[in-house]
Amino acid sequence: MKKTLIALAVAASAAVSGSAMAWQDGDFNGSVDIGGSITSEQPTWQWKIANMSADAINLKLADATQSGSNNVWSNIGEKAYTILLGKTKFEYSAVSSGMSPVITYGGDGFNIKHPSNSAPIITLTATGKTDTSKVGTLVFKMNMFALSDHYWKGNGVDTVDKDTYQMVADTSKVYGNGYFQNAGYVKTMTSDDVKNELTRILGADMISISSSAVSTPTYTGPNIFDRADAFNIEGVYGSEYVANSGTLTFPQNATPTDWKATLRVTVSYQ
Repeated sequence: MKKTLIALAVAASAAVSGSAMAWQDGDFNGSVDIGGSITSEQPTWQWKIANMSADAINLKLADATQSGSNNVWSNIGEKAYTILLGKTKFEYSAVSSGMSPVITYGGDGFNIKHPSNSAPIITLTATGKTDTSKVGTLVFKMNMFALSDHYWKGNGVDTVDKDTYQMVADTSKVYGNGYFQNAGYVKTMTSDDVKNELTRILGADMISISSSAVSTPTYTGPNIFDRADAFNIEGVYGSEYVANSGTLTFPQNATPTDWKATLRVTVSYQ
């Protein structure tokens, strides 16, 4: 193998130097082609389902409260569980379509409410893992943080250049159900709040935001990612199960020995 590699290296060297297979006497002319491929990587988002430890919310039957004919566990999930993470692969500019994520959660029995005083409230059907005929419900709150980091070029007269980051929400309700949608709740947060939460959730996977970037306190919509007049755009997203926010309910006569509720998510683009 080593001899083969050496032979290839010599052949490559000869090709680059323009050497022929034999020396030529006297006058000489020739040419060497120097070149290669040029690739253009298209901007894109990257996504992953995060921490699976939410599958280990273990409960004791003795801790359930009896409500009518049901067993009810309240405030379950003692810590926040990351659900979906997303970020742009690299900075991009001059893109006017196809980069605004449409994030849609669903599942059996799925319902979502966007109250004005809390994170969105998710309802899912819960079943036994082993005995799926035993059916109940899981209700919990879910954070849906999104942020854009981008650069505005000023005209030098009325506006100036601005490197800024800004929270992203979808009060227009046209980009699925995976963003904060209630304007009243969104206004209780700042872009700095969202940046700090995403830094906590993503850790080392958080996008790099320049120390000179300034916060835009108000929110913008997901269409920011298709703004051709914005430059050096990056985006980041993180959703999570809010700690101690869950309520699990099963009938007393059909309470399983293990349980699960499945939250599904799809991402497309506008």
